[in-house]
Amino acid sequence: MPSLLRKKKKKESWFKYMFSVAHLWLGLASSLVLFVVCLTGTILVFEEPIKHAINAEVRHVEPGPDRKTTDQLLALYTDQFDLAPGTITVPDAEDQAVHFFAFDRQSGERISVYANPYTGEFLGSENEAAMTFFSTTLRLHRWLLVQGTGKAIVGVCTIIFLFMLLSGIILWWPGGKRELKNGLTIKWRGNAYRINYDLHNVLGFYAMIGLFFIAATGLFFAYPSVRDGLRLALGGEIEQTQRSEGQQRAGADRQAKENKKSGSKRSSREKKSGKKESTSNILEQGLAEVRKQLPYSSDIRISLPGRRSNGYRFQKYNTSNMLGARLPEYVEIDDQGKVLGTQLYRDLPADRKVTSIIKPLHTGEIMGWPSMILYFILCLIGTSLPVTGFIIWLKRDAKKKKHQARKNHIPKIQMEQKPLHAEASVS
Repeated sequence: MPSLLRKKKKKESWFKYMFSVAHLWLGLASSLVLFVVCLTGTILVFEEPIKHAINAEVRHVEPGPDRKTTDQLLALYTDQFDLAPGTITVPDAEDQAVHFFAFDRQSGERISVYANPYTGEFLGSENEAAMTFFSTTLRLHRWLLVQGTGKAIVGVCTIIFLFMLLSGIILWWPGGKRELKNGLTIKWRGNAYRINYDLHNVLGFYAMIGLFFIAATGLFFAYPSVRDGLRLALGGEIEQTQRSEGQQRAGADRQAKENKKSGSKRSSREKKSGKKESTSNILEQGLAEVRKQLPYSSDIRISLPGRRSNGYRFQKYNTSNMLGARLPEYVEIDDQGKVLGTQLYRDLPADRKVTSIIKPLHTGEIMGWPSMILYFILCLIGTSLPVTGFIIWLKRDAKKKKHQARKNHIPKIQMEQKPLHAEASVS
């Protein structure tokens, strides 16, 4: 087994030597977790495009002359499903289906179906295998499938990863032009050990800033103290009435249970009477209001009243900016159609400007395909670093022993010629 403590080089400073040892030890301790987190992160970058492609058949519709209102579609949904929906997504494109999503935290039951807005027909559910795969991948990414302990482990390893990136730059830092050139290029003509070494050092250098940003934003979701600290640093305040995660989950469970119960009762009453209870156009009023106040092209995500808000929230993504970033903006109304508030991204204070886009900043969705491709490459490099680093450590002692054997080897011809030279000098 390779040594865990190498000897200090003659010209090496103690500062760099200590960072080298810490880099090795912490890297070995966190390598498996970081490999899993980076690999799952790589997969999750393209979650939405993959799901859209898989569900293409139930998402596509043929536009017709008459389109049903979203309120009518909600009434049809209530007729067929007991679990009350949490969100409804109304697409901007006319050939796309309306999406209903419902989830019960207590039972784990979920409904994700698409409705044809022209016929009122429910085309089918979202691919169950894809939903399960990405849901499992996300849980593996966030808490290694063990919510309490796993979340703590991932959080600690993320902090270690940040240190590893910084210490890696310190170890990489060149002492001259020649070392700088070696640190910026991969010697593809070298042996396997050299190529692996360059892949670790060179790719790690190029991806350092991006990976550091991704890991740092990940801490926002791992530690409430990081969220609070970020808000305070940007001039915001911590809400004193903010409930704990456990209380939020408990409240959500009660709300979901009540929704399911009320949905069942409502459905049974409607089936007996043969009439639909919902005759209001509250959703259409909200859609008209959000299109008026936010007049740009975007899908509209409707969040129905629940644990987060007592009103109806209609959210769009504004991409009319220099970078094409997806900036969330919304209009919120009550059950009477009165506007409760409008959120424009440009009007937000600094802390909310950052926190409102922290998730797409972490996942790479912030600028669509360009940022997703960049994040995919960064995450691939991040996945490779624990592997290439482990190989460097594994092969290092073997390389040293081989080098030492060559250094100590004395050719036989030299042993034979030595006496002859000695005799010649005597004569």
